[in-house]
Amino acid sequence: MFGKVIYFDEEKINEYKSALLGKKNIKINQIEVSDDKVGAAGISIVNASIKANRSYSAEIQNSLLLECNEFERVLNEKQIDYLDFTVSEQCDISTIPRGYIIKFDGILEIPEGFDISETIHKYKKFFIGKNEEFAALLEDKFPRIPLLMELDGNLLSAKIDIGKLKIDYVELEDYENIEITVLARMISTNKTSKNKAIYDPLKDYITLNRQLRKLLAKDKPKELEAILADDDYYVIEIIAMYQ
Repeated sequence: MFGKVIYFDEEKINEYKSALLGKKNIKINQIEVSDDKVGAAGISIVNASIKANRSYSAEIQNSLLLECNEFERVLNEKQIDYLDFTVSEQCDISTIPRGYIIKFDGILEIPEGFDISETIHKYKKFFIGKNEEFAALLEDKFPRIPLLMELDGNLLSAKIDIGKLKIDYVELEDYENIEITVLARMISTNKTSKNKAIYDPLKDYITLNRQLRKLLAKDKPKELEAILADDDYYVIEIIAMYQ
């Protein structure tokens, strides 16, 4: 498989892979190699009684495509709580229990009205004007991007962390008309009503408590309005996307 990784949640993949294998993951950042059979000039030493030691360290280069392949290999081997819609036509998403990992091909959609750069700018401007403490909440906060996809006629909704994107956000729009492969975990066993927001800036970005959200609702600008879906939907947690 050759392609490009678009999104990769390393923490989740390592966690789920560890659960499948029944053991903890070991992360190796670098290795040290020792060779006691090579002389200083790189000439092999014939006399076994004379040895020269040479050691060097090497850094492990991470391959996200390899990580995706390895995770899928473990899923296929274990066949535990996993359904692959790319190879089976017998899958029915309405029967999948919560917590299952699914793999499918689809086209992503960023809901209309969500523009991350403009949204961040307007959030900061709005809250700085009211209270500088609110602006501090946005300093190191990674926004969550709402995505919609379809699977066998069913609408799927997810929110991904911009910090785990492996491409620039503006590039994500280029994939709205291209089929990509998605690895995700089922969050809901039943469809969620379309009247429940798929994205609420006051919850998903600023993370205010209920009381503050109610206070701000009275003066809330259009840019902070919650985004709704056109149909009822299933909620999924995307852990990887590649094309």
